[in-house]
Amino acid sequence: MSIKSRRKHGAVFKAKVALEAVRGERTVAELAQQYEVHPSQTADWKRLLLERAADVFGPAPEPTAPVIDLKELQAKIRQLTLEKDFFARCAEQSGIAQRRSMIDPSHDLSLTRQAQLMRISRGSVYYRRKPPYHAQVQLI
Repeated sequence: MSIKSRRKHGAVFKAKVALEAVRGERTVAELAQQYEVHPSQTADWKRLLLERAADVFGPAPEPTAPVIDLKELQAKIRQLTLEKDFFARCAEQSGIAQRRSMIDPSHDLSLTRQAQLMRISRGSVYYRRKPPYHAQVQLI
C-alpha cells in the first residue's frame, strides 16, 4: 500500500471544473468523478467562482479602517498613567503589611484597583481587626 501525495491543481483546471459546475449540465458528483476530484472540492470551487466573479470586472472594494474613538483611548491612557504612578510609588514595598499601608483611600484609583496593583486581597483593605472577645466582655 503506497501513500498518495496530495495533488495540486492549477487555476486553469479549477476554473474549468467550476465553470462546468455553474453551467449545471452535469451534477457535481458526475463532474467530480470525471475529473477525479472529491465532490466537496468541486462544490467549493463552484462557490468560490460565484463569490469572486465580480472581481473579474473590477477590483474588490477596499475594507474601511475601523473608526478610532480618541476620547476612549485618552481615558485609557489617563487610567494607565494613574496606575503607573501609584504602582511606581508602591513598588519598593515588599511585605503585605507594608503594601496594605500604602493603599490610599483619597487616591483617584479605586481601592479595589489599588489592591489589585499591590497584589493583596481586596478584603484585607477593608478588614478592621476586632479586639479579642475577653476584652469586649465587661464584668458587672
